[in-house]
Amino acid sequence: MHIKHSHRKGTNLEDVQEMNRSLIIRLMRKMSVCSRADLAKATGLKQATITNIINDLMDWGLVKEVGIIGGEKGRRSIGIALNGEMYKVIGIRLARKYIYVGLYDITGTEYYVKTEKISILSGSAVALKKMKDMIREVLKDEEGNKVIGIGVALPGPFIRTEGRIALMTEFPGWENISIREELESEFGLPVYLEHDANAGALAEWWLGSNSIDKGVLVYITAGQGVGAGIIIDGRVLRGSLGIAGEIGHMSIAYDGPKCQCGNRGCLEHYCSTSVLVREAMNELPNYPESVLHKDCSLNSIFEAIKAGDELANKVFLKIARYLGLGIVNVVNAYNPDVIIIGDELSQSGLHLLNIVRKTVEEHVLPSIYKNLRIELSSFSNDPILVGAGALAVDKILSRPSQICSA
Repeated sequence: MHIKHSHRKGTNLEDVQEMNRSLIIRLMRKMSVCSRADLAKATGLKQATITNIINDLMDWGLVKEVGIIGGEKGRRSIGIALNGEMYKVIGIRLARKYIYVGLYDITGTEYYVKTEKISILSGSAVALKKMKDMIREVLKDEEGNKVIGIGVALPGPFIRTEGRIALMTEFPGWENISIREELESEFGLPVYLEHDANAGALAEWWLGSNSIDKGVLVYITAGQGVGAGIIIDGRVLRGSLGIAGEIGHMSIAYDGPKCQCGNRGCLEHYCSTSVLVREAMNELPNYPESVLHKDCSLNSIFEAIKAGDELANKVFLKIARYLGLGIVNVVNAYNPDVIIIGDELSQSGLHLLNIVRKTVEEHVLPSIYKNLRIELSSFSNDPILVGAGALAVDKILSRPSQICSA
């Protein structure tokens, strides 16, 4: 299925109808199963308007009836839900060492994920070819099914207005590639790009167990880089160029190490997983009894922490405290209701969470801390990859009628 970008300006009535359809779909994604009456109450739209919208969405295969459900005061209604089986999207996550590709439906259900390793030694052009091959494989597997778009989560700084990565630390070359143009011309599907932290934030907002219905949610990517996705009342805060939340390049030491971005003392030089592994290897000669070895990995550090290894615990404590200090700045800048920590560093679990919470509590006002929740991501799968798929769904379903005309 080839869905084209719609640039046509409709009449005011058409625009209002599309906005109402999109609003209904967004609510149904949150509510999972509901009734027409539930939607009328939640939106304030008239029952007749809701009925007409649901009829349209059912005709297009976006919504289905799912049997009788209970309601207020014992009333029973016909339940409706999004028809996840009808349309699918591809989600892609580009990281510094891997490309991840997943297949999702419009409810966020994940069908499968494929992973390929990439290397700076091979270069960005080879990595892009690998990405295309992975997409081609998914489309071949789904031949006959309706894949309606591609969402791509990218490390930052990502310049949204230009559709390109401005800088991928430790993997240059991507700044010269227009990923959207490359993929759209290759596959004839709409392609939507997003900063990886924003993609993770979208997944947490729509599908996570720590989600909120309104307010400010911040999702922290603590992995090979560090970033923040900020959502305010369901909308991503992107900034004028699309680099809002680029906390990995927020300075926490004015005289710190020089970063490729031109700044000094950038946060990701202190608390990324790459720094954690490097610090452990640098300190290893001073800890001959450590269970770690010179080729230690992130997972081996996590296992050593559980075993009570002194070196592993020392370097992890340092990294986790720096992450907490970075989050203090996020708290003071955005005053969020909830902060969710995800990506590789969060795999260390409650050990990380306790250190971060304690650090934040020590450095913000008590009245601020008591109104703040800091949690780990609830996803067992990768929320950034899930968010890449959710991005494509969100963009396409902002104008639901385009599916009908595709």
